[in-house]
Amino acid sequence: MSTRSRIAVLLADGSYRSIYCHFDGDLVGQILREYFPTEHDARVLVDLGDISFITKDGAKSYKEMGDSWHLVKPKRSTDLQALTVLAYDTGAEYLHYWQEGQWHTIQMSW
Repeated sequence: MSTRSRIAVLLADGSYRSIYCHFDGDLVGQILREYFPTEHDARVLVDLGDISFITKDGAKSYKEMGDSWHLVKPKRSTDLQALTVLAYDTGAEYLHYWQEGQWHTIQMSW
């Protein structure tokens, strides 16, 4: 069974752009902190759109597997509360987001 998560980056206007990650949501935070440690890394990752998984070597996007960009493009949330609702609505068990120079993780409560 997969452990789903959302990965997001805070934008200058206070909103967030986020993507869905299907596998290993419980491990994603550690991978992000170790191998994607900058805001640039966070933005490049989110720009991929929804992903199947992420490793130290990169991520496998659904777009590169043939899914329509319209379906997998990053979603925008007005604030952290809206992002948390989106994470919950998309079945995420973890929310990982870049803010204030570092990655943060929220374990979702069901």
